[in-house]
Amino acid sequence: MEEHPWKKDREQVFRVYHLARRIWDKRYELTPTKGVTWADWFKAHAGMTLDAFAEWAKKHRLREAWSRSVKKSASGKKKQEK
Repeated sequence: MEEHPWKKDREQVFRVYHLARRIWDKRYELTPTKGVTWADWFKAHAGMTLDAFAEWAKKHRLREAWSRSVKKSASGKKKQEK
């Protein structure tokens, strides 16, 4: 599999991750402006299919990483408030 530039930046990885999560349920629907499916739109913008991204995300445990990141961020905010 070819390397995608967004894979080198953690913030970009999570942007793509959340984009994929947002459009997963409507992947076979047409986008409002281009008349292509959301799955095709994702492939054009991310450089890989939604299915391939889902496998990649699972392999790299992005759900767990995001969960840890959110918990860490929330605990940091609580410390700042005290």
